[in-house]
Amino acid sequence: MQTLKKRPRWVTGLRPKLEEALQGKKGAGVIVGKGALRGSDMIEILEVKFLEGKTGQPATKISENLVLFSYPVGDGEGADDVYYRLMGMLSRV
Repeated sequence: MQTLKKRPRWVTGLRPKLEEALQGKKGAGVIVGKGALRGSDMIEILEVKFLEGKTGQPATKISENLVLFSYPVGDGEGADDVYYRLMGMLSRV
C-alpha cells in the first residue's frame, strides 16, 4: 500500500496526451500511461493510451523513476470529464 504525499507533485504534459488518446473513442475503457519522476516534486507524463473495452480500477505503480498508471473511463466521458480526477490521483503519488 502506498502512502500519500503531504505536498502534491506537479504533473506536466497530461492534458495534450490525454486529449490525443481519447480522440475518437467510442465506448468505455481504461487509460494507461507512463510518467517520469523529475526531481522530488514533479511527474512528466511520457505516454498515455486508451484501451477500449477493458475494465479496471484506478491504480499507480512506481518503479525507480517511472510512474505507471491506469484509470477507468466510462461510456460518454471525454478528456474534460477525466482530466481533473486523474490529475489529482497523479499529484498524490
